Amino acid sequence: MSDKTKIEWAHSTLNLWYGCTQISPACDHCYAMRTVHRLKLGVVWNGPPVKAIKERLAKIVAWHKGAARFVKRHGERRRVFINSMSDFFDKLAPQEWRDEAFLFFEEATGVDILLVTKRPQNIHKMVPKRWMEGGWPPHIWLIVTAENEEEAERRGATVFPLREKAAIKVVGASIEPMLEHINHGLLLWADWLIIGGESGGKFAREFKEIWARGLLALTRNTGQRFFFKQTRNKGPIAPDLLVREFPI
Repeated sequence: MSDKTKIEWAHSTLNLWYGCTQISPACDHCYAMRTVHRLKLGVVWNGPPVKAIKERLAKIVAWHKGAARFVKRHGERRRVFINSMSDFFDKLAPQEWRDEAFLFFEEATGVDILLVTKRPQNIHKMVPKRWMEGGWPPHIWLIVTAENEEEAERRGATVFPLREKAAIKVVGASIEPMLEHINHGLLLWADWLIIGGESGGKFAREFKEIWARGLLALTRNTGQRFFFKQTRNKGPIAPDLLVREFPI
């Protein structure tokens, strides 16, 4: 948990549990796996996650109560990345953990809560029924990973009907690490595109700036918001790519 985070598109992180299961190419060099191992939290990756202390959820309440002060100071609402060290919709995390979190999320209308997942196919079974009946809270954003064309198409096929049925206000595509050129037409299910190359030293996979430039150009016509996070291994960012927009 952190009031501040180095993740450029969020202000804070809140990890309610730790540990995940690798399911796609984006997972191959997972930073969360390395971080959890370094912190010696007793987590076995690709096994059941480990729950954080219950009091962790109280932080959401504190951020909500301090929302007006945060906006006055920063000129924008606090964005909270939930579970940067796991996947909120991983089946190995017990449903009661999510149910407990949803109660706090719904009340914390003063902050924007960002749920990031590689498993959109699980969402309709895991969120409250009222959310799937057009009652998805507007301050809860859904961000789905799409690291290559295969995943952008496969996950997008799930997200399109999901966002319509639940009336999700903000849907993002986390194209990080971006592993290949992705046809923009496969990303029209997202309002917000987050682009980034892979970090990880000599093991970091190829990233070509032209891939990002192509998407940036096309978002100027669709109204999608564009956020360029980093190049491979966090190298210098060309001025024309230093575009960091957020959903309106």
